[in-house]
Amino acid sequence: MLPKGGPDPKFTLPAIEKSKLSNGLNLWVVRQTELPIVSMNLVINAGGTMETPDKSGVASMTASMLTQGTKSHTAVDISNSLQAIGAQVNAGASWDNSGVSMQTITKNLDKALDIYADVITNAAFPDTEFQSLKRRALAGFLQRKASATAVAGVVYDKVLYGDQIYGRQLSGDEKTVRGLSRDDLQSFYKANYLPNNATLIVVGDVTTADISARLEK
Repeated sequence: MLPKGGPDPKFTLPAIEKSKLSNGLNLWVVRQTELPIVSMNLVINAGGTMETPDKSGVASMTASMLTQGTKSHTAVDISNSLQAIGAQVNAGASWDNSGVSMQTITKNLDKALDIYADVITNAAFPDTEFQSLKRRALAGFLQRKASATAVAGVVYDKVLYGDQIYGRQLSGDEKTVRGLSRDDLQSFYKANYLPNNATLIVVGDVTTADISARLEK
């Protein structure tokens, strides 16, 4: 005999405290004290939909390059610094936005925040890493041709959306990626990675007042 069902579970979303920094950056904070962890996600209001057809893939490549070197630190420096404190920083782009995320234990928040801020505000787009990224992307396009599933996905988007933006591939294609330059990435970065064009979502063992003071620095 099947047991009787219990009452429907209740789920309540945590409260979101919304404020704004002096530079115009929207700040959303959700305090969660169960674990000594802080997670952040910077959501920039710019993704693949901001690209022109000939620059398809620039949003994705710009995000990918953020952790590949800043004005004062190499990709290896960034990786080693994060590994030393057990933190993570990742960046990527979607059709409608770009994002840079970070996770750290609370006691290392200041160190992690220094790296996070450096990656976001001081991206240098070093040419060696950029050329390496382009080669990997072009190799990926060749591999995609050998996958029936991948080819079907490309064709499906084109059939469904036609000449609209969503009919293109977020990663770009061989022609557009081959034609991208460091200047293209830097232009996209300078035009869109702005504090008044983004929201920073912070979840973890912090208060709004505490994290606001740290971020204002």
